[in-house]
Amino acid sequence: MREYEISLLSASVAKRYYRMENKLYQLFCENRLAHGTLKLITTKQIEYIRKPFDQQALDEYLYSHLVTKEGYSHHAFLHRLSFTHGEVTVYVGPDSMKVQATGSLDHELHIFDLLASFEQTFLAIEFGQGRYGWVSREVVKQKVI
Repeated sequence: MREYEISLLSASVAKRYYRMENKLYQLFCENRLAHGTLKLITTKQIEYIRKPFDQQALDEYLYSHLVTKEGYSHHAFLHRLSFTHGEVTVYVGPDSMKVQATGSLDHELHIFDLLASFEQTFLAIEFGQGRYGWVSREVVKQKVI
């Protein structure tokens, strides 16, 4: 199973840390492992770089784009798409999201594409495999302009 934590970051942070996403990854990793003062400091840093999103609006956006898909179910900020050989579950939290997926990578890529069309500066981190990156390629275009 692949599990991603997805946060919306401010546009200025996304532009500044484009191609330096490893620094953001390190911050989120430190926060997960930290205790005491370090936990407080890294939590404040993450709160500073995160951009708030409207949980209800994002939930409704995902619902409107997924409701017609076969195998889709929705309950209280939890979206599930079931396939013959896998599934994707998305939990829309108040300040971040969790995506769990089994089966083909195409399943979660569809969710990432939807998120990218909602906002362009979502950062996805899979702590288990040490993978991370922007869900949108638009971060690159914003950097060039």
